[in-house]
Parts: sequence; structure tokens; C-alpha cells
Amino acid sequence: MVIAVVVVAVMGQTALAALPTWTPLKHQPNFANGAGNHLLLTDGTVLCQDFDAGDWWKFTPDKTGSYINGTWSQVANMPTGYGPLWYASAVLPSGKVFVMGGEYNLGGPGVWTNLGALYDPVANSWKPVTAPSGWSNIGDAQCIILPSGRLILANPFNTEMAAFNEKTLNFTLVAASGKADAFDEEGWTLLPDGSILTVDAPNAPAAERYIPSGDLAGKWINAGSTPNSLADSSTLELGPMVLRYDGTVFALGATKYTAIYTPPTASTGAGSWAAGPNIPTVGTTQLDIEDGPCCLLPDDNVLFAASPGFGNSPMSFYEFDGAKMNPVPNTPNAPSDTSFVTTMLVLPTGQVMVTDFSNDVEIYTPAGAANKKWQPTIVSVGQNLIPGSKNNILRGTQLNGLSQCNAYGDDVQAATNYPIVRITNNATGHVFYCRTHDHSTMAVATGATIVSTQFDVPIATETGNSTVEVVANGISSNAFQIAVNRQNVVAVAISKLEGGATSGTVADTYYNDNTSFNINSVIEPGVGQVASAVVTFQPPALVNPVSTAEVDFVLAGAINVTDFVYLWNWKTNEWDYFSNSLLTNSFSSGALLLTGDQYRAHLSINGQFKVLFRGVFPQHISNAPPPFTLMVNMVQLGRT
Repeated sequence: MVIAVVVVAVMGQTALAALPTWTPLKHQPNFANGAGNHLLLTDGTVLCQDFDAGDWWKFTPDKTGSYINGTWSQVANMPTGYGPLWYASAVLPSGKVFVMGGEYNLGGPGVWTNLGALYDPVANSWKPVTAPSGWSNIGDAQCIILPSGRLILANPFNTEMAAFNEKTLNFTLVAASGKADAFDEEGWTLLPDGSILTVDAPNAPAAERYIPSGDLAGKWINAGSTPNSLADSSTLELGPMVLRYDGTVFALGATKYTAIYTPPTASTGAGSWAAGPNIPTVGTTQLDIEDGPCCLLPDDNVLFAASPGFGNSPMSFYEFDGAKMNPVPNTPNAPSDTSFVTTMLVLPTGQVMVTDFSNDVEIYTPAGAANKKWQPTIVSVGQNLIPGSKNNILRGTQLNGLSQCNAYGDDVQAATNYPIVRITNNATGHVFYCRTHDHSTMAVATGATIVSTQFDVPIATETGNSTVEVVANGISSNAFQIAVNRQNVVAVAISKLEGGATSGTVADTYYNDNTSFNINSVIEPGVGQVASAVVTFQPPALVNPVSTAEVDFVLAGAINVTDFVYLWNWKTNEWDYFSNSLLTNSFSSGALLLTGDQYRAHLSINGQFKVLFRGVFPQHISNAPPPFTLMVNMVQLGRT
């Protein structure tokens, strides 16, 4: 890559001192229509649609982690009869991909279809998703994932919202009140407090903010007004808006105007708007973003593409640095392109993949660098990881990043506010992206709060000393030294103490053990309904021995059962109390972290741990306690 150092004035704008670069993919796609909407899967690959068609393709970086040198492979087609253009989309916390609606379908005229589908990258299969009850049309709807992980879909024809249930593939209408106008053409931006900001289209220049009360209820409140209307008065189209690392939201208009929103300090406050710099002109031609993309770069600049009016060319690229619009180099197709066919996706490398309905996919390498305070951090992760292991747990801060990062508006959603885990072999330099899933939150800008994700290590991961990083929105954590080995857990044993028949199998397993078992409770006079069992397991030897060990677990049972956890002390030959938790939501999770003397006391000479899990539903004077089943899942055995 060649970086040119220049200082020039272009149309009254100051160019960046160090110019970023565009590089075409070494292996371009050969789609029938061209590369359209693309989303970042949680294993670091990119899922891309052949636009307005039912075929999708996966783009995989090469073994050095280069996306420029990556390759394409076709994945399963969407359900028969479905291939949308301009629709709601998101990568769910499970790693599955949600697609709903479509202004167009399979190259036909505008239909505002209510079809939908869910893609499972592991199974490589799509399942149809039925529209919310009464929604005969959906089309180019907005969707967003709440901090809880629940996806909310808008009805663009009115003010209805629906919550998606991934397990049942059904929707529940949300009891949302206060929306001033229909959702048509609006975009949604997730704020750090968990609320959703939108700029109204029919009711421009007003803005509103949605404050959820759980997943199925909430209210819209006034969020002030932009100084100038951002909506085209005839088409109602809007431009994108994105939350920046400085905590403000930068909104671009389908007019020449932009605006900057500062969220309120009070949860029910309106916040405030200020005028941003106007979108530039090219010669005497005014540019705007009447549908089009922007993304947040690692250095907090906003990259965007602008063109004159709706569907007109040429298109020009700029970076907004918080004060000025800085022109940057254009893509080869920019002279004939328009912003509404263009989409952007920030990659784990901090580069941007840009598509434009052609088979020329370009990679933008920005010149700036991230501030360290925006980095995610790793607090704990297993020091020894096994290829093929699943549900490894990584804990840290800011794992979801500080923004959704990629924006377009109502037609395209490709947020990347979720963690990506990357392993690099120290000897070969080869890069292996793990599949993350079941993140503890989907909130942005979580600060010093400890959050977590689970990740599956690819079976092809090379063994040996390595580093692991977590990446959010193209910003990586500091490298964490680990080792990758193929040793198995030597033995796992389950013995029942109290309770009925057990279920679950015990066998030699990978270091990430994922052993689970169920115990039916029995009555114990004077105590209540009780179930308990002892789990004994032996992790593999460490490549780099350390003096700490961690066992992560999940307990499930009836609500109001208290789960107790004990560790066997090999020095005193008795159980040491570790923790207890009241099950108020049918499950609880925890971690046994042993260090120093505690580590030595609870690890046998043979390297074994012995853990006692006990569930108790107390006896009440007036009635007998109901029976329950204690379910234990040993999610991860790790050493940090």
C-alpha cells in the first residue's frame, strides 16, 4: 500500500494529509446481478447477496487475515420465491442472519413483500420467517437489536413495532406508544443508554427517541428537531446517521444539510441538535445522500458516499472528522455510481468493504488509527484452547464497540456491534477467526462493565503458542498470549447424591467440555425438594503452566430454586462453600476462579477438580414444595 502525503484545497475543503487507498479484491465475485447488501458474520467472514436475487455468497479472508486476498464460496439459496431488494437485516446474537421484507423481490416491480428468512451459518440453511400478524406488506423496513439481544422490526406503513422470537420464528407486537408519524424511510440508531434515535421523515425536521421498557413495551418521546430538514420533501428519503466515538450522532441528509445530535444526560431528556457542515458540491452541483451509506472508521471519522439527488451520478467519497468534510479518493465506478446502490461494511481489520451492485468490490484502507480508549479489552479467556472446541468464554470490556458502526437508513442495516475473536499463530502468522455467539449484551459503549461472549474455535486452527484478540467495529484489543493444543479432557465423571434418575452422558471430551446432565429432585423431610450431584473432571496439561484455573457453568431449574456450588478441598477432605444463587429467571451462570492457595487446595495431585451442585426448593409450612429438575451445563473448563 502506498500512502501519498499531500496538502491540497478542493472545492473549499481541506484534503486529508495522509490519503487512504482503495484496492479491488484480488478475487472479484461473478454474481449474475452484482454484489449487494453484505453483513459481517461472527466468524469474520462476509455474507453477501447477489442483489435482488435469492443466491448468497460467503467471502473468507486468506490465511494471513487479508480480506483483499480473500475468496468467495456460494452458500445456500434463500427459500424459493424470495430474493429481496431493500429490506430489514441483522446478525443476531446467536450468529444467525435475519432478513425480512423487501421493497422489490427477485427483480420484479415494487411489491413491499412480507416474506422473510433466517440463515444459519453453521447448518448453511435458510428457514422461512412469517410476518407479524396483520402485516400484509413490509418492504424496506427498519430493524434493530436491543441491548437485551431481542430484535425489533418496524412497520413502515404505520407506527407498529414487533419483537422477533428466534426460537419460534414468530413475532409479538410491541406495546409502543407515542410515535408521532409512520416509520416510512426512517433509520434507527442505538444509543449508549439503550434508547433508539430516529429522525422523522413525514414529520421532518422533528426527531424522536424510543425508550424500551423491556423487550415488548416502550414509548417514543420528543428528541428535538434538526436545525434544517434532512428529508427530501417530495420523496421523504433520508440519509444515514451513526453514533460516533465522541458520543454524538452524525446525521446526513437527503438535502444538502447535516446535523449533530448530543444525547441527553437524563433518560427522558430531549437531547440537543446542532447544524453540521453542509454536504459538499462538485463544481456547481450540490451533493446529498438520498438513500446511501456511511460508516464509522476506527479513528472516529465518518466515511460516506454522496451524489446529486436521487439516483444520479457522479458519486464522491468524503470523511467527516467532527468539523470538516474531507474529500478522499473515489472508487473506479464512482463517476457512474449513485449513493443509493452503495453499501459499506467495516471489517475486523479496520478496512471497509464497499459494494455497488456491480462485481467490482473495493476495500478502503483508512489512514487514521483508533484511540486506545475505544479498544475492547480482554479480562479473561482460557489460556489453552482446543481446535474444534465450542462455547469457550471470553470476558472483557467494550466487546460490542461504541457504535453500530455501519448505517444506511431504512433500506439496509448491517450493524457490527458484536465481538469478533481472532487467533493468530505466533510461528506461522496465520489467522483463524472463531465463531462468536450468545453475547451477554448487544449494548454499545458499555464502558468498564464486564461483558462476555462465547466462541467456537475452528477445527483447522494450528496448534502452538498463539495470541487471541477480540475485535469490535474494526478496533482490536491488545493481544492476549494463549496456547492452542489438541489434548482432550482425560476424564469426566458425574455421581448423583440426591434426587431421581439422571440424564446426560459422560465421556472423554474436548477441553471445552460442554457436559450437561439433569437430576429430578426428591423430597427431603425438613428441607424441601432437593437434587444434587458431584462432577469430577480433569483438564489437560498446560503448555504454559500457570497457577490459576477457571470453571464456567450454567445451572437451570424451576424459578425460586436456590442453587448452591461447592468445591472439594483436597487438603481438608471436605466441601468448601463457593456460592449460591436464587433462580429468578430459570437459570443462572457463574465462574469458579481459583488462584494461589485456593488453586492448590482445590486441584488434586492428578489435576482434578470436584464440584458439587445442589438445588433446594425449601419446605413451606402451608404447602409442600413442587418437584423440579436441576440441569447443569459445564460450559467451559479453562485456565487464565
